[in-house]
Amino acid sequence: MNDEEKQQPESGEGEAGPTPESSEAPAAEAEAAAQAEAPAETEAPADEGSATSDDEAEVEDAPEPVADAEADDAEAEPEEGAAARGGGASRTASRERATARVDAIYGRKLGMLQLFDERGIVENVTAIEAGPCVVTMLRTPLRDGYSAIQLGWGEAKKLNRPKKGHLKEAGGDFRHLREVRVESAEEFRVGQEVGAEAFEAGDRVDVTANSKGRGFQGGVKRHNFRGGPKTHGQSDRHRAPGSIGAGTTPGHVLKGQKMAGHMGNATVTVRNLAVVRADSDKNILLVRGSVPGPINGLVRVKRTTRAAK
Repeated sequence: MNDEEKQQPESGEGEAGPTPESSEAPAAEAEAAAQAEAPAETEAPADEGSATSDDEAEVEDAPEPVADAEADDAEAEPEEGAAARGGGASRTASRERATARVDAIYGRKLGMLQLFDERGIVENVTAIEAGPCVVTMLRTPLRDGYSAIQLGWGEAKKLNRPKKGHLKEAGGDFRHLREVRVESAEEFRVGQEVGAEAFEAGDRVDVTANSKGRGFQGGVKRHNFRGGPKTHGQSDRHRAPGSIGAGTTPGHVLKGQKMAGHMGNATVTVRNLAVVRADSDKNILLVRGSVPGPINGLVRVKRTTRAAK
């Protein structure tokens, strides 16, 4: 009995359920897992809020865009570079306008357009960019025997050293250099500008330019010949020039005979054209009628010395 009684507690201990320590362990692990999941769920919004606040802070701390400043610098650089090169319209803003009378100016032909006059009648006009030309040299009677000024216009791509030295005082590399007679060269200074203000609406001017080159042309196109007969057996006389001289006497073709040959590319002057409008701010002259030469061709506008008929 004693042995059985001793064995029963041992067997009871072996068959009994889990100890308090072993039963508390799974519960503690479950609570720890629940607590670990709960903060993760509650802290998620806080993390999102902190992320957005950090982003806002970064946006607020971000430097302001400097595109406008860079654009201003980019716009200023070409003007400075052009001013450093000299020539053209890039230096017109800083130059002094000449106040003395000038009877001629150089520019370029822009094209033709139509305007209505005060009577409502349409008229064809030619737009001319009148300079602005820059005074590059003075001619005085004491030194040169006559009074004139040299005008420079246009920007040259490349100049040799003598021309650069000649234009150094004027402050530009000009492509075209022409002289214009004036009453007194002492009223001008090197570096001054002459523009469309030299003329007014109603002035009469002579425009000189180089005409368009047409190459080798026949007598019908070059001299407006009528041509030969078109019927009565004539098959190769339609555009023939006809007779070009006499017989044995004089025995040769006289000089100046109108024949086929090179046409155009010659200096042509159209006289007594009326100035319809003169814009000194834009240096534009509107002249009634047509002007010889191609668009962008060099032209000279001179106050006429002949009275209009």
